[in-house]
Amino acid sequence: MPRKSIIRDDLAYMLPMGVFLLLIAAGGFLGTDTPAGNTAYPWAYAARAIIVAALLIVLWPAYTKIRWNHWWLGLIVGVIGIFQWVGMQLFLQQFEFFKPKGIAFNPDEFFSAPAAWWAFVVIRIFGASRKSFSPPFRASQKERRGTRETR
Repeated sequence: MPRKSIIRDDLAYMLPMGVFLLLIAAGGFLGTDTPAGNTAYPWAYAARAIIVAALLIVLWPAYTKIRWNHWWLGLIVGVIGIFQWVGMQLFLQQFEFFKPKGIAFNPDEFFSAPAAWWAFVVIRIFGASRKSFSPPFRASQKERRGTRETR
């Protein structure tokens, strides 16, 4: 029996990434720069971690099962992509718009209350660990356990 999806498959992949990128931009452009970092950054990061995780859960039925037939090709493209990404960033930094601001967000200086500092650290850990449970990884786990879903 085919799975029911609330959205087209292609949009299910693009929507979380679009929201992720939008919230990255919001965290960098909306707040006020301080010596400890941008004031919008912690709020945008928390929203990014929670909203994108919720979108991944809600859109789960639209994700297709991954096949590992050409894993070696993915490895090659990934390595080439990393070198291209780093090289392009170094090239683009010669233009003013792409230069790093020099002010990195420092939670030790930004948060005065220990509870706020700890809340941000927990959200950071959640945001980083959530990537381990992305749809391709989870789909491959289901396949190894023997639960097959038809499309």
